[in-house]
Amino acid sequence: VPALSVPHSSSPGSQPGSKHSMAARSSAQARVSCSDSFTLAGKRSIDELSDSENEGFPSDETEQAARKKIRLSDERAGEDAEECYKTFHAGDFDDRMHPRNIYFKCQPNFAELAKKYPSFSKHMIQQDDGKSFLNWKDVQAHVELTKTLLQEDFKISWSIPPDFLCPPIPQRLNYIHWIEDLLAGPVEVETKPAHSLKIPPQARGVDIGVGASCIYPLLGVRSQPGWKFLGSDINKSSLESARENVKRNGLEGNIEVRLMDNKKRLLVDLLKEEDGEFDFVMCNPPFFSSMAEARNASHVRACSGNLDEMVADGGEVAFVCRIIEDSKKLQTRIRWYTSMLGHRSSVKTIVGEAKAAGAKQVKTTKFFQGKTVRWAVGWSFHAQEVKQATCHFIRAESKDEVIKEIDDFVRQTGGIELGWDESLCGEWLQGHDMNRLWKAIGHGKVLQETWTRRARRQQKKQSSGEAQDKGEKGQEVFSFTLLLQTRGSEGAELTEWQASLWLLPSPLSPSTADTQRLFDSFSTVLFKVLNV
Repeated sequence: VPALSVPHSSSPGSQPGSKHSMAARSSAQARVSCSDSFTLAGKRSIDELSDSENEGFPSDETEQAARKKIRLSDERAGEDAEECYKTFHAGDFDDRMHPRNIYFKCQPNFAELAKKYPSFSKHMIQQDDGKSFLNWKDVQAHVELTKTLLQEDFKISWSIPPDFLCPPIPQRLNYIHWIEDLLAGPVEVETKPAHSLKIPPQARGVDIGVGASCIYPLLGVRSQPGWKFLGSDINKSSLESARENVKRNGLEGNIEVRLMDNKKRLLVDLLKEEDGEFDFVMCNPPFFSSMAEARNASHVRACSGNLDEMVADGGEVAFVCRIIEDSKKLQTRIRWYTSMLGHRSSVKTIVGEAKAAGAKQVKTTKFFQGKTVRWAVGWSFHAQEVKQATCHFIRAESKDEVIKEIDDFVRQTGGIELGWDESLCGEWLQGHDMNRLWKAIGHGKVLQETWTRRARRQQKKQSSGEAQDKGEKGQEVFSFTLLLQTRGSEGAELTEWQASLWLLPSPLSPSTADTQRLFDSFSTVLFKVLNV
């Protein structure tokens, strides 16, 4: 995706002769963002609330056990009802998926697929009114659905042996797209629509527990043909099936799989010196500590799977902690370490362990597919590539008035260029629940240090001929991106805002300690203008 070309000029809404405001001229069609980071001052994020010990958990073990018993009873009873089939049929492809997921707000037409694929049609149940739906209680129906979707939408020829986990395609795609977001970086994710991100065309990843399906490498390479994967597994039958899936699709040059000893370290003993560096690690770990626990959790939909795929000593937390332990040794050899989690209660523990290991960045997200929710944690020992400053504020003025205040600050301060990207200004849909936000995005340059006391002193000296000001006119001191976003109706008396400012890396203006100091002082002065 080519970079956006943005002129460095004042706001279109404040240009002489401008007939309409920026808000009025923005496109009526909402842009969809893959970010969910908008938070309000003094409030925790959605993920933090979800992972809180006191949020949504019963107060004692007795009450928790009672609620669980009622929930299991109700769900098993509902499973036998025909309405439950319809709910799962409609709910497996919903609008909370990642915006780049091809099934986002676009459910496959099962009836048409059944006409095209006879093996899939065998698992459709016909009703008296002529309508049909998939028999979700049949394990083989899940296998045929996965096989059909992979062939129809990705041109992937695929199969797995009996009694191995069958992956739900939309949810696995969510994970791949989140990896893309991590590699694209926060500025891309926050300031561009989901389908406009500059995703690295070349990347190398490790899939711990690649499984018989080899699903992540297959989907990853189909989504990003320049990506390469190294998959590992402890089960020989899984590796044989994975190799067959790679071979039948002619992807041997992109995907390699290796057998691992369960007693060895997951990454340190897997990677050879000649393997070099990797961009990411992904993992769908065994969620459970025993098969009994796994069987209790599989009541909602049909599920197959063997011991190696579903169970590990200590469950998913202990398994992911093994990855964290390896990451402490490998450090920056891998840019992002990530893992999916099956239990909300595990997120807080894994985040804490990653931070304790010294990770400089920790990210969390959720993957949705119908009634199923999965969580994921990513951590990195690389410092964030771009320096960021964020401010929350509440204003009574309109959007155009807030924009005008920034333009006035730029004009009066001098030595700064700022251009607003009208193509990105307007309503956005953002977050797992697709909340409506209004965004304005500007790109700018600081040509001179004009807002500090030191600058004013230098200007006095320059006017008296004693010294020349640091930073000649036209010379870039640093470049930046400014994001303004607000939620709230246009007629509200008070509107909640969030401003984010990024110091962008540039070969013309390397990010030195002095540059970062100037960026900090610039963001402080700008945020004071907004937070009045």
